[in-house]
Amino acid sequence: FFFISETSKLTDRILVNHINLLTKEIKMVGVRVLGIAGPKKAAKSAPSSGKSARYYPADDISRPKHSRAKKHNAPKIRASFTPGTVCILLSGRFRGKRVVCLKALESGLLLVTGPYKINGVPLRRVNQAYVIGTSTKIDVSGVDVSNIDDAYFARVTSGSEE
Repeated sequence: FFFISETSKLTDRILVNHINLLTKEIKMVGVRVLGIAGPKKAAKSAPSSGKSARYYPADDISRPKHSRAKKHNAPKIRASFTPGTVCILLSGRFRGKRVVCLKALESGLLLVTGPYKINGVPLRRVNQAYVIGTSTKIDVSGVDVSNIDDAYFARVTSGSEE
């Protein structure tokens, strides 16, 4: 067992008081050296009169998280895929079929067709990674595909969902 004398307790208490006083003086000197511009900032930096602040933000107020999402540019279309190029599909239901490329869409996908009456391939969007372009070209100048875009292929949402 350790016996602590009354004098050591007293000296400890005196040391603590002196340290507290010194830190207060240092803080005040720091404020004076840095300087305070304007009465509003001076009022803020002045020590409070012991009252607590009137408003504390609630814990459940969440700040929006920083989003790293940005709009990605559409991939560059290979030069071999021009309107009228005969292509071969490499994957999907129609793999191995020869199709005609009609145009490149905004999303970077290719608009292709069989035509449906000839080989059963409907109007489809295809990723260019799954297509081989051939050197055969067909004249498609008479085909109007100006009104077909990515929105044309969007799913229709029904009014009554169960």
